[in-house]
Amino acid sequence: RQCTEVHPLYSGTLQLLCSYGTLTNDVSGCIPKCPTTTPLSVTVAGTSVDIAPTVDLVSGTSEARLCEEVNAGYEGEYRLGCTDGALELVDPGVDTCTEKGCPAGLVLTVSVGTTTDFDLTTTAAVDHGGSVSFPCGDVNAGYAGTITADCALGALGAPTDDCATAPCETFQGVQHTLNGV
Repeated sequence: RQCTEVHPLYSGTLQLLCSYGTLTNDVSGCIPKCPTTTPLSVTVAGTSVDIAPTVDLVSGTSEARLCEEVNAGYEGEYRLGCTDGALELVDPGVDTCTEKGCPAGLVLTVSVGTTTDFDLTTTAAVDHGGSVSFPCGDVNAGYAGTITADCALGALGAPTDDCATAPCETFQGVQHTLNGV
């Protein structure tokens, strides 16, 4: 017989034995499952969350889970495993979780001079710890310098800039007239 016929949270087989008119059972083949109702506390970079399997796990099996379920600033997968009814992290555990980079297409709202609430959009992905830069002149043509934002855990930080009024170039093509000449 299947152990699940006797108790739904056990897998394996049990044996019914009849010896000299006496019926006995051998349940040594019944192994407890890890139910969806029993979570495990999982910690990724200081953030802990109770995570339960999505299905009752049979002993000796595991399922993949996303690191961002525990900490939104991390990506990758780890595995929850079941051993004799005990839910556990499968080696290497959450060591596979890495800091998220910033994807292309993030919008950074900036102000330069009289131009306010101007949206700049990243055109390429940026690694965690990296930065993205835009010319100040993209926001306000009368300014020179660079606007920079750092990427941390999948988000762009507050922008910093060294924007300054653009200098006038000598002889920018302005016509000068002096005493009619």
